Amino acid sequence: MAGKDTYERDNSTLAQPFDSPPDYTKALNRDALRGARIGVPWNGVLPHFYPAQSPEHLQFIMRSFNESLAVLEAAGATIVHTNFPSLPAGSHAATASSRNTYPWDNAPSSTYQYADALSALNTYLSHLDPLSTAMRSLQDIAACTASNPLEQYPPRDIFYWHAALSTTINPNSSEAWNAYQSVYQACGPNGVFAALKNDYLDALVLPSVFSFSLPAYAGSPIVTVPMGAFGEEVGTVWRKEDDPLLRSVMAGPGMTFGLSFLGEKWSEERLVGLAYAFEQRTGWRRRVKPVVVPRTELRGWRGWRVQLEELEL
Repeated sequence: MAGKDTYERDNSTLAQPFDSPPDYTKALNRDALRGARIGVPWNGVLPHFYPAQSPEHLQFIMRSFNESLAVLEAAGATIVHTNFPSLPAGSHAATASSRNTYPWDNAPSSTYQYADALSALNTYLSHLDPLSTAMRSLQDIAACTASNPLEQYPPRDIFYWHAALSTTINPNSSEAWNAYQSVYQACGPNGVFAALKNDYLDALVLPSVFSFSLPAYAGSPIVTVPMGAFGEEVGTVWRKEDDPLLRSVMAGPGMTFGLSFLGEKWSEERLVGLAYAFEQRTGWRRRVKPVVVPRTELRGWRGWRVQLEELEL
């Protein structure tokens, strides 16, 4: 999905510097990494943010990450060790007690994201074809989820939806705008963009488990491709292991994890090329067999909705 919003309601896509999206297939060049400057923001590697994964799993990810850096270098890239200026300095140095120093994990981020989510989702849902869905607001989705036995509510909760629904902050208010600017400046101009600019980089790379927060708030692109898969020796980590009804796998043998490429706004074409060149040398997408392979194209939402109703889903 790319391009400007058809109804011109989205300021973010309207700001793109081209009238129509680039042909991303032209970026698929095996030699795209040659001459590229790739930064590794080591203070963005934050193991304490992912307590569900055991030290063995994180060690496995970091070992694969270091091997991936060697692949990038062998493909002609220059690896530059750097940091995000807005985050505490040091490699892997932060502790759980310092979580509130991170811009995506503090009060301003919550203030903005709940107000924005409620407003944006309600706007989006209100413009959908009423023949394709009965969901017209976030409240509708929450009520539908809570009333469907298959959703296993309330043990499987909808905490974030309830948090958004309970917010009293107007997304267009100065309070919301100031909160957004606080997080945006830390994640964008003083985060991703600063790291790129300070060291004249084409892109940044991080393991996918650490990569998504800053680009999400900065509004910048991120391309993730397979980097490896856990081996049999690491075992399985369960969520809510003591509740058989709610058990779900957090990490385990055969589960893949990725390498993420981060860049400036509108640099998707460049990132696609870099990620493609990496994948051609590793082949992880072909080395891990998926458990389920979709074989049906969804050619019409209305038809798909009928199928769901027939299945009583």
